[in-house]
Amino acid sequence: MENKVHGVNKHINRATITMMEKYHWVAKQSHSKNRDKIMSMCERGINTPDMHTDKMSRWLGFIQGVLYADGLLNVKMERDTSRKLFHDAYQKSGIEIPDSITI
Repeated sequence: MENKVHGVNKHINRATITMMEKYHWVAKQSHSKNRDKIMSMCERGINTPDMHTDKMSRWLGFIQGVLYADGLLNVKMERDTSRKLFHDAYQKSGIEIPDSITI
């Protein structure tokens, strides 16, 4: 059975692919190899059921960092989108919800 945090990571990977497609991010010419790798990382995170949750979380953080650096998302937008999902998953899994950090 998939743990709750793993499920949230998969959900955010799916949403990230949708966002990249909506804004034609992968089709843009600059850094196209990197863009293909980011898309591939999202797809592997979704389609690799035995990927460790910690590894998937690190990959997702890297993906989000690249998209932030490229101007496709910002910290507030990502926090507002994912915080409730992760907090719900933590609570259902008996994991302590970490303190928020303002940047």
